[in-house]
Amino acid sequence: MDMIVLVIVLALILLSVPIGFALFLATVVCFLIFTDLSLIMLGQAMFLKLDKFSLMSIMFFILAGTLMARGAMARKIVDFANAIVGHYKAGMPISGVLSCALFGAVSGSALATLSAIGGLMVPALKKKGMSEDFSVGLLTSSSILGIIIPPSIPMIIYCLVTDVSVAKLFMAGFLPGFLIFVIFSIYCVVHVMRHHKVSESDQTFSATKLWEAGVAGIWALNMPIIIFGGIFSGIFTATEAAVVAAVYAYLVEFFIYRELTIKEIARITINAGVLIASILIITAGSMVLSDYLTIQLIPNRITMWITSFVSSPILFIVMVNILLLIAGAFIEVIAAILILAPILFPVAMALGVDPIHFGVIMCINLGIGYITPPVGVNCYLSASLFEMKATQVFISIVPTLILLLISLAILSYFPTISTLLPDLLLK
Repeated sequence: MDMIVLVIVLALILLSVPIGFALFLATVVCFLIFTDLSLIMLGQAMFLKLDKFSLMSIMFFILAGTLMARGAMARKIVDFANAIVGHYKAGMPISGVLSCALFGAVSGSALATLSAIGGLMVPALKKKGMSEDFSVGLLTSSSILGIIIPPSIPMIIYCLVTDVSVAKLFMAGFLPGFLIFVIFSIYCVVHVMRHHKVSESDQTFSATKLWEAGVAGIWALNMPIIIFGGIFSGIFTATEAAVVAAVYAYLVEFFIYRELTIKEIARITINAGVLIASILIITAGSMVLSDYLTIQLIPNRITMWITSFVSSPILFIVMVNILLLIAGAFIEVIAAILILAPILFPVAMALGVDPIHFGVIMCINLGIGYITPPVGVNCYLSASLFEMKATQVFISIVPTLILLLISLAILSYFPTISTLLPDLLLK
């Protein structure tokens, strides 16, 4: 009976009830049946839970990412990435992966990364002779770098729930993101060698072109320097960095690149506001559900139950990976973190798992959910962007999905990859 609330949530989601409302309705039902507490406290709890300064960072990173995706900054990043690696035979697809990594360093969103970079790179790859399945599969999967390389909205949510340092978790995301970039780049080289007919790249490396691309994109490329330089130097917090990023994006897009009109900027801001509102509704519902679970001592019971027969952190990580991969296939990433982190985090701490390492593993696991059926929101976005059937997109991501699972296995059992930079630089 303790877990009936999660059963109700899953049933409502399967009935197509919006996730935020499903979480809230399930909590209300269980409060009425299993507690004597007044429902007034639900309203108070939602207000108090949303009255968090750190939540503002999510809103402003979304706004900054949306502005960059619709403006010129995303294209400048792609041009710079192509100038770095485009001269190689597999340079074009590698530049697509690199562009996702660079854009992820300023947007914090997998959806924004796919929309901005995929919309530019997939047509370019097809024009160069790459197959549609390879191009779409690669960019759809590479967009996950948007939530692995900081700033990352799921990482902020995890830190909000577990009280882990945002700066440390951000720092922990760089090496895992680099590992995935390297693995995807090797895949690009192998694929091009096996399937691409052109023996040489269409262009040669040019220091002049690299310099020109760097100068043209300097305002976009400065964004991560400002964000991370400010956070890690202590000049401002992650929340203040998000505000700086949003203001910077407004100024650069409107006054420097001048490709967006006031009306377009206003429309982009409204669209970002709608997305932010939906995330806040999910957050509110998840927070009251978390309160119910805490009142019923469910996390404590689960901790005792798991630790009674699981004493190995390695076995626990195996269980968590399986659970999160399944959860990510059905539940939106932010909702999954808000629901599962309060339950799994105490168990991880009891077994001696590093909280930073656990946060990275959780974000990567649930990030893979962006491309796995039946939810797989990035696959549906790709289907819409590139006018393909969703089933074809799901098939196209199979090779890169396997690579992501290999990356996850490596990161799961070599925690030093995640904890090295925070331990060295942020003691």
